[in-house]
Amino acid sequence: MKYIDEFRTGALAQKIAAKIASEVNPQRDYHFMEFYGGHTHAISRFGIIDLLPDNVHMIHGPGCPVCVLPIGRVENAIRLAQTLGLILCSYGDYVYLPQAA
Repeated sequence: MKYIDEFRTGALAQKIAAKIASEVNPQRDYHFMEFYGGHTHAISRFGIIDLLPDNVHMIHGPGCPVCVLPIGRVENAIRLAQTLGLILCSYGDYVYLPQAA
């Protein structure tokens, strides 16, 4: 068995989906964005969205954040990151963005 094959079993996928469902708060909506096209294709191809609870939503991103993200979106992310109680996740690539003088 290839290493990756052990992650492509329906029983394991159902077990992971059940664990996710048990951890989410039914009173809250969750939104996750995948950035890369390869991730979007895999999520669609393998029916991942259908395994998630109704209050867990996937947002399909624009592609590689470093390659395609306009500076306005970076500015939006900075504003969002300053929102109390909001958790903003990003790739480490943004650490290297030049700072304004």
